[in-house]
Amino acid sequence: MSKVKFTEEQQQELQNNKYTARVTANSLSFTKEFKELFYNEYLTGVLPREILRRYGYPVEILGKRRIWGIAHCIKKEYESNREKTKNEFTQE
Repeated sequence: MSKVKFTEEQQQELQNNKYTARVTANSLSFTKEFKELFYNEYLTGVLPREILRRYGYPVEILGKRRIWGIAHCIKKEYESNREKTKNEFTQE
């Protein structure tokens, strides 16, 4: 979680994005659709900053640290799910 809080105006701007699931002063949550889009583009070598910009997120509001955190969390979530699925198939 970032120490820099979103202002009310920033929260409203982020909430207006169709890929935002939830936003508070401290956090930003994305829809499943966005996470899939992000991960697939990330795998092709597109930079996280560019992916966020492409889907309408103001990178200047997010900042470098938060952008890194978003990429890290989405990547970790998908790699964890892939590992679980792989283990389920190998146990059958």
